[in-house]
Amino acid sequence: MGVTTFGAIYIGSYEVSLKIFELNSKKNMKTIDFVRSRVEIGKDAFHNETIGYEIVEELCDVLLKFREIMKSYQVNDYQAFCGPVFKQVTNQLFIINQIKRRTGIRVQLLSNSEHRFLSYKCVTSKPEFSRMIEESAAVINVGGSDLQITLFVHGQVVTTQHLVLGTMRMAQIFGNMNENLETTKHLMQEMVDKEMEVFLAQYCQNRTLKYLIFMGDYSVELMQHMENDMENHTIDAHKFISHVDKLRKKDIAQVAELLGVTNEKDAIFIPSLMLYSRIVENLTADYIWVPGVDISDGIGYDYALQNKLLKPTHDYDMDVLSAATSLSRRYMSYSPHIDALVEMSGLIFDSMKKIHGMGKREKLLVQVAAILHDCGKYISFANAPQCAYDIICS
Repeated sequence: MGVTTFGAIYIGSYEVSLKIFELNSKKNMKTIDFVRSRVEIGKDAFHNETIGYEIVEELCDVLLKFREIMKSYQVNDYQAFCGPVFKQVTNQLFIINQIKRRTGIRVQLLSNSEHRFLSYKCVTSKPEFSRMIEESAAVINVGGSDLQITLFVHGQVVTTQHLVLGTMRMAQIFGNMNENLETTKHLMQEMVDKEMEVFLAQYCQNRTLKYLIFMGDYSVELMQHMENDMENHTIDAHKFISHVDKLRKKDIAQVAELLGVTNEKDAIFIPSLMLYSRIVENLTADYIWVPGVDISDGIGYDYALQNKLLKPTHDYDMDVLSAATSLSRRYMSYSPHIDALVEMSGLIFDSMKKIHGMGKREKLLVQVAAILHDCGKYISFANAPQCAYDIICS
């Protein structure tokens, strides 16, 4: 039986992690080790827009240890990614080059959309996911620098939106929260509610959600504290809000003790609780589900799919086409003509494969362009082609 050992390294805004996976010929993916180290890159990135020498030194030391761990597990292959926090800094290429020179580890820079897509991919592999999105759900991925909300209705993507509301970013904005905790909490609530108000007005009018699917900082610890014997990490939304509201009244050290977390000075506790509670309050779903996966699981799952070690259980191309169709309707450009154009563009693409040599991804881009080609008229009839081009490229 062939077994592939794979290492997934992720450099986030406040933590660097290594997860070791075993992938076997029975199409199984098993986590055999998970190592995390605190490196607060976000403190430099959000304040100074550069990452200082001391942080780079600390980061390289951690990655050298990770390299030794991978060697001890006789890892066959690895992938290392740095998150959207690196987009905030001006010396990102210098840091990536330093990491390569000093540790031998090749690091790839993820855009926000790539980061969220990797995390989302692993959630789709769970059997509960298909059932939940059929009934209407929102996937909320809370990170250190931002969050992403992907809205599903009747199994189809309505929209996916990026909100600049990350736990580490909020912690840096509001500084030392213990000095005036209640005022800080109130300001955080106003900040989150304002962003959610715009999202609700644009995408959730006359819509009700049954499930909220959470990924992010301390989500698993929070759910385990509420329901120790919970098998599928699902809980009633009202119970969730009531429990989080009780935690929000406590200081950082008390929250850490209740959640069983060793770092009692972690500044992202309060922002995490605030984001979870305000999102649930605003989106008014019936149930909360925490699948217990993170970006490292997404990296491992994506590697397994790319190397045909696992079979995909979800049609990701259909998600993109569904989101494009929804956007076309918002710009009042959708019609049966669009469906015919998408079909014809696909047929022309396929018939010319021997000439252009392009693949599945390029065909998807052609189909998205066909769906959105007329939406520029919503902005300007005179400059409709240019406006449509700008929308498609954004």
